[in-house]
Amino acid sequence: MNELIVDLFNKTPGIVRTHQGIQYKRIDTTDYTNLLRMTSIDSPPALGDWVRVKRGHYKGDIGKVAALHNWGVELYLVPRINTQQAENSPKLKVTTTVPDAKLFYPEDFPNNTSLNLQGSNGSYTINNLILVRGLVRKGYDYHSISQRVNEMPWKHYSMFLLTNHPEISISNIPHPQEWTFADGDEVIVSSFDEKGILDTIEPDYAVVELPGHGLQRVPWHVIQKFFKIGDFVGISSGPHHGTNGWVIHIEENKILIADKKTQIDADFTEAIQVRY
Repeated sequence: MNELIVDLFNKTPGIVRTHQGIQYKRIDTTDYTNLLRMTSIDSPPALGDWVRVKRGHYKGDIGKVAALHNWGVELYLVPRINTQQAENSPKLKVTTTVPDAKLFYPEDFPNNTSLNLQGSNGSYTINNLILVRGLVRKGYDYHSISQRVNEMPWKHYSMFLLTNHPEISISNIPHPQEWTFADGDEVIVSSFDEKGILDTIEPDYAVVELPGHGLQRVPWHVIQKFFKIGDFVGISSGPHHGTNGWVIHIEENKILIADKKTQIDADFTEAIQVRY
């Protein structure tokens, strides 16, 4: 860049600057029109909020607001990147298949020549994407994201818990949408190693009444439902979604459920199917 352009960028609000200089990347041609039509919104999200992407490759995914600009936001998201190296061909095959969401690990890209280490903070770039500590950082205009979300899919929740990203605090991650908690439920709070009563439900924390401690505000990742032998329960997500049965064994964070499949005149052990 010449000095005049650099000086203009330095005076422009919303420009991202680091110790390496002005950060910039190529804008996809499909976004040219959207950039010209961008307008402000009345209630933009706040830094650190969790929002849902409404358009593009990451449509429906949940991300954390990493930066605010006059044009939109930058989000931390679980990457959706094809780990396979494209064939050395002058014509790249176009595919509409969206890769599964998974945390980024450099070892998953052993033959990808477009993967480059960027700086001393452990960040990488691949195809103009910036990846830091397992997550991708992407920019969106305000009309491409929802307002703050109260829950997220269990799959994304568990991956955000696993990331070691310094700007992702597991204490304020919204709870999984598959969880079915209600006021008055008996729960176990692992940080206190005690059973309590769920008093208040918020997107990123709950208030639990604990014996001897009173009302305590605790993050969702330390809460689990309390079950006892003989409870009749239903599975609300996963491969056994919709299964109902009786709790016959409890071990740490797993329960064994007896699921009665048929009504036949047979031995009890033949009339049920036992599964985790």
